[in-house]
Amino acid sequence: MTLNERVINALSPLNVPVTVMENLTDDGVCGKFIVIIPTSDNFGLHADDKPLACAEEAELALYCKGNYLAFRDMATELLIAADITVTGRRYLELEKDTGFHHYIIEVAAVN
Repeated sequence: MTLNERVINALSPLNVPVTVMENLTDDGVCGKFIVIIPTSDNFGLHADDKPLACAEEAELALYCKGNYLAFRDMATELLIAADITVTGRRYLELEKDTGFHHYIIEVAAVN
């Protein structure tokens, strides 16, 4: 299972749209959505040059109107419970034109 699939499955209890590299528009109902931005797929070096595992990394762009801290914490807990490594988190900005808080969670997994 790819990192994208694992993230989508892990975050399903949030009941918010989760997509890969698409701009979603708020449907006015929940005021939240997540965009998965793949950042790397790396094969480690092996003596026989045959990759045995792939390390995938991605940024999850969380968009939220209102309390982004609770949204961030729930997403982080679900990711960790699904054995997805959280490598970093940071607040990016409040988008003045949309009113969304934009928060980034960086994740990684080895397949």
